[in-house]
Amino acid sequence: MKFNLASIFGTVLAAGAAFNIPYAHSDRENVNFARNLVDEMSTRSSSVEVPFQHSLREFLEGAVSAHRRALDSDYGPDLEARNSYEVTVQLGASPDSKHSGGSWDGSTPASALLLSFNRFYGKNAKSLNKAGGKPVEPMSLTLAQLFPGRRYANLVMVY
Repeated sequence: MKFNLASIFGTVLAAGAAFNIPYAHSDRENVNFARNLVDEMSTRSSSVEVPFQHSLREFLEGAVSAHRRALDSDYGPDLEARNSYEVTVQLGASPDSKHSGGSWDGSTPASALLLSFNRFYGKNAKSLNKAGGKPVEPMSLTLAQLFPGRRYANLVMVY
């Protein structure tokens, strides 16, 4: 069998280049960073188990409810803050002075509610209480934090 020196040299050169491709980057830190980022992204997303159903409609309904349960367990407080609350405000101690405060986003802090109610009703209330008499402290708490799991809020303006 006859071998040409150029073909042997070309084969050795091609094999050497093929084995050195993974090490071609001079900055290995960037390669490791990229690999770690890909690993994080692939492990961060979790799967949701959906039981097998014989019809597509039942499967999709089960998938939606499983997805909602997974979101509630992972992001419950954040999702709850997006909901709107029906607010009832009482002006002072008189139970006859209850007014609808409107619909508010769950991420609205109590201080913003007090400011808005003072402007709207022309009052100068210093703070808010819950309907049971418990003061709202600190005033930076949001409606979702003050009234978790509810869609309504009863507040009393304190002068």
